[in-house]
Amino acid sequence: MARGMGIDVVATVPGLLPAALGTGEAATGGFVVAEIEPARAEALRRNVTPNIVIEENHRLSYGDKPIDDVATRGSLRLAAAGMTQSFPVKLRIVGRGGAPIEGAVVQLASDGLSEGRTDANGVATVTLFLAPGGRARLLYVDVPLDHWDILVHDPAITPGQSYELRAKSVFEAPELLPNFPGDFRFGWGQRLMELDRMPAEFDGTGVRIAIIDSGADPTHPLLQHIKQGFDATQPNIVGGNWAQDSIGHGTHCAGVITARPTSGHAMRGFAPGAEVIVFKIFPGGDFTALALCIRKCIELQVDVVNLSLGAAVSQNVMVDQQLDAAVKSGVAFIVAAGNSGDDVQFPASSRYSLAVAALGAQGVFPESTYDESTFDPTLPMDRGLFSPNFTCHGPRIAVTAPGVSIVSSVPNGYNPESGTSMAAPHVTGLAALLLAHHPMFRVQFRERNAARVNALYQLIHSICAPVALGPDRAGAGIPRLGSLIGTLLPAQQPGTGDR
Repeated sequence: MARGMGIDVVATVPGLLPAALGTGEAATGGFVVAEIEPARAEALRRNVTPNIVIEENHRLSYGDKPIDDVATRGSLRLAAAGMTQSFPVKLRIVGRGGAPIEGAVVQLASDGLSEGRTDANGVATVTLFLAPGGRARLLYVDVPLDHWDILVHDPAITPGQSYELRAKSVFEAPELLPNFPGDFRFGWGQRLMELDRMPAEFDGTGVRIAIIDSGADPTHPLLQHIKQGFDATQPNIVGGNWAQDSIGHGTHCAGVITARPTSGHAMRGFAPGAEVIVFKIFPGGDFTALALCIRKCIELQVDVVNLSLGAAVSQNVMVDQQLDAAVKSGVAFIVAAGNSGDDVQFPASSRYSLAVAALGAQGVFPESTYDESTFDPTLPMDRGLFSPNFTCHGPRIAVTAPGVSIVSSVPNGYNPESGTSMAAPHVTGLAALLLAHHPMFRVQFRERNAARVNALYQLIHSICAPVALGPDRAGAGIPRLGSLIGTLLPAQQPGTGDR
């Protein structure tokens, strides 16, 4: 009957609302996920009973860098109007030791937008579009591995010329990453949050962390202790290809949370002793996949979940119900606020989440990079710390954490990245340390319930150092561990709560 109504049911998610949707089947409770034409969905929304909610199954994003300024948008209008001439331009991109970089994506915004990819010689050919009196407006090079990207406003590019640009390598930046990676232990963000003051034995042992993202590469030298995962890009959440991270985003988050030092790779995450479960939701992640992952986290008795993802909506009832159920089961959610520079995205906006804004610091990135462009002098600044222009903000922000030029693991190497996606893992890792080592989770909040989660959120608030960026951008401030060092206890087995 559902197909006859133009409704193609593709999945069901348990919940509190009836699932019949006029299918003629008994309402068993929960949500039906279906493909339906927008006009028919709107007609259903107007006619269903109040206890049925019809909402869009939005795709989730994980925070690509927004190379989309006024100059770029204006250039597209000029090109569409046929007001330009076009000229080929060759750009050669080199990196560590002057070696050519293959596979870098080169974008040139002039009076039109052109994109190319570098070949084995590091060369990409792009098109310079020029209207009368026009110019090149923006050059961006997304370097795939081990380098900062390149971003130049108003580059001096003219027709008929070839150019060479050199990307800064993470292995050749002693002023930023001394002795990297062999003896470089803590990133600037971890030092700001005082992880470097923690004794080594305080490592999150006994806590179970879930990372719902693009997967994670357990062959990376820092992540070989990750043994379990699920692939939610498949129709059912199965073991699948969770270890294949084609995007690199989840592997980067995992490094901040749980990197375990090994020979030649000294960087430590916040909780290298924790048990980590990876959920692969990207590419293609949506609210349905997220809801099913959250239910799996309840089943597995996860302690804390990192969500470096979101959608530009205020709420999703299906996901919010799963978050409610999970919190009542003792699962905490640390969620990136979003990178659109406006209102906090969902699920960070949910009352069941702890929303994290991003924080930047001067002097932690090279010039002519995307990271440099995130500093806006018109926004508040405090002792070299700044609120980057991309971070979402508003009254739902709980805390702020380092999220600009964060160097962490990616498949086959390292990359510096910026976003609230990088800020949330700092707080997730810190939360794992608190659950593993703070005495109140050994006694009064040992039981897995909402009180335990709320106590964790309140403790994170209480250890924040205020920062003068405004509560809508910084919340309670920057969580720091230093004040708790005398309070924390050694790891306890088997875990922080009754499983």
